[in-house]
Amino acid sequence: MGSRNRQHPHEASAARPPAAEAPAAPPAARRRIVGWRLWVLRAALVLAAPLTFLALAELVLRAAGYGRPTAFFISDGGGRYKANPRFGWRYFPRAMARGPDFSHFDMPKPAGAYRIFILGSSAAFGVPDPAFNFGRCLEAMLRERHPGVRFEVINAAMTAVNSHAVRQIGRECAGYDADLLVVYMGNNEVVGPYGPGTVFSRFSPNLAVIRAGLWVKSTRVGQLAGNAAQALAKDKAPKSWRGMEMFLEYRVAADDPRLAQVYDHFRANLADLCGAARSAGPEAIVCTVVTNLRDCPPFASRHRPDLSAQDQARWQEAYDAGAALETAGEHAKAAGRYAAAAALDDRWADLHFRLARCAWALGRFDEARARFLLAQDLDALRFRADTRINDIIRDVAAGREAQGVYLVDAAKAFESDPATPHGVPGGEWLYEHVHLNFDGNSLLARTVLERVEQILPEEIRRRAAGARPPTPERCAERLALTGWNCFRMMRDMADMMNRPPFTNQIDHAAQSAEMRRRVRELSAQMSPEALARASEAYARAIERAPDDLHLQAGFALLESTRGNYTGAAEQWRLILKRCPDHVSTIVAMGMDLMRGGQTDEAIGQFREALRLAPDNATACRDWGDALVLQKKPQEAIGRYQEALRLKPDFAEAHSNLATALRMLGREDESAAEYEKALALSPDPVVHYNLAAILTRKGKTAEAIAHCRQALALEPDDPALVEMLRKRLRQLESRPAPSGQ
Repeated sequence: MGSRNRQHPHEASAARPPAAEAPAAPPAARRRIVGWRLWVLRAALVLAAPLTFLALAELVLRAAGYGRPTAFFISDGGGRYKANPRFGWRYFPRAMARGPDFSHFDMPKPAGAYRIFILGSSAAFGVPDPAFNFGRCLEAMLRERHPGVRFEVINAAMTAVNSHAVRQIGRECAGYDADLLVVYMGNNEVVGPYGPGTVFSRFSPNLAVIRAGLWVKSTRVGQLAGNAAQALAKDKAPKSWRGMEMFLEYRVAADDPRLAQVYDHFRANLADLCGAARSAGPEAIVCTVVTNLRDCPPFASRHRPDLSAQDQARWQEAYDAGAALETAGEHAKAAGRYAAAAALDDRWADLHFRLARCAWALGRFDEARARFLLAQDLDALRFRADTRINDIIRDVAAGREAQGVYLVDAAKAFESDPATPHGVPGGEWLYEHVHLNFDGNSLLARTVLERVEQILPEEIRRRAAGARPPTPERCAERLALTGWNCFRMMRDMADMMNRPPFTNQIDHAAQSAEMRRRVRELSAQMSPEALARASEAYARAIERAPDDLHLQAGFALLESTRGNYTGAAEQWRLILKRCPDHVSTIVAMGMDLMRGGQTDEAIGQFREALRLAPDNATACRDWGDALVLQKKPQEAIGRYQEALRLKPDFAEAHSNLATALRMLGREDESAAEYEKALALSPDPVVHYNLAAILTRKGKTAEAIAHCRQALALEPDDPALVEMLRKRLRQLESRPAPSGQ
């Protein structure tokens, strides 16, 4: 019965008068927001204002031209990309940042070209001269094997970086029409940015925090904040680059718990780099790292922390006795005393290096190799990739060939090469701890070449069928490696190894003497005829590769050495046509113009360099030199003082400032500047100049001491040696004044 009066809901609603309508449900917009939704809304409102402000600030700063690009490569606006000279500012304090090689390439890639990027730190970059790094050797070998193919091997490595930077560089390179990335890194994981043994930035155990911080530094707002923080900072970090000696106080023991995070970060960065490469298209080769095990003692050793004073005294007695026996050639007895020390404390890195040398002398080469490795892994100044780093490289690459990631086990290749005595690499391949000489770079390139040949496209491989592998000699010819280059590289490495931490290594005196002997031997071969032959070698190489900037730069340096300053300046001009804002080239050209007597033109170059890089202390110093040549010492003093403001430990600026002061007769101030220069870097010329001032002041004993110190440095310049000896004879023949 009740159903008879029931209406359809819509009908009832339509029939009901408006006044009788039931109250409508509140609109969604007026519903109360409660619980977690309320907190989300509040958080969004709180964040919206500062995020909007930061976004607007970023836009304003970019529009105003503030800041710098942080990519490794930057466009010149015409389809050409070049290395960003300020890339390092993202990872290092500005005064200490190293620069990249003057690499460049076109986008899009030329048709038919095969493009390879080399990634890593100083060993991959090519210290002491990137013109002869393994990437350059690889390119020469590929072009020799495949003369009809255009190979581009681009150096994207940089001194002092580690995997935190290389990961970013590699991800970027993968997007530049890359066919292959070759990764050779692992030496700087502890001492590079964000490592526990670095001077550059604080160690962070959290990889996400590191990456977030690097992203912030890529923004203009982040750069503004970073610049302000640096201006206000009063830390003890070095104010300019001083090489490896900057790290002397940053020792990290092998049992330091922070190393676990270092290894985790390295693994994650390498894996991420490989994954990003494959996502973008190119294949990747990852290489284990070659280190000098046999001829490079540890840089620093540490005792185990719980060693008592009594046991340390007993340890020292046994260690010293072993060292005396080893020096006497009693290796078996020495090993016994070292073993007694190891029973008390086996964490001292030098102890294992000495045990390795004794085992080597006794013919126990497997034992020696194990000890050499342990000495490296216990080294508390961790400038070398240790065993764990190479194991991680092998692990990351294992089983990924199907994904286009390939392993080149360079460490094992060097160990198995017939030229490596008993499988323990040393001075036959490396200058010091990690930097390869030309033979080492050539062997690494040949090792990588074998893998590259396997993954090249079929049409390229087919053309090389039957072609002989290129020889190191042929590679050297293509790169214009001459005796002059070998002399320069050996001289530079000898200078580096005469500074800490090398001076703290056992047997440093003997190693330094051997390096100086080799430098003198090579220097004696630098006759005018030899330099002329080197010039001809460069001319032939440039004729074969007229666009090779490294050949042009090397040729310019050689012609400057020969006194052909006009020819040198012309080579610099050719480079600047393609790299017009390459500051170091501009400065080098200014130097050769100055040496050639064109001081006004030289000053113009230095001004241009400082316009592009206002913090370039070298350009300031060179400008001062030009003013000295123009007999304007007072103006020169201002330039030198500016150079020292930019780089307080610039030894040459102190020395040249002393010369300008001396021209004005201000000899006391001049002597003080010479003293500052010598405190920073021993130099026989500075000793000679200071001796001259002291002689005029009647301070004969001090002048004699400086002449002797200059001769002890064994100058390469025969004329300087003769001048020093002559002055020393004159001084020693004088009667000693009373009071001296």
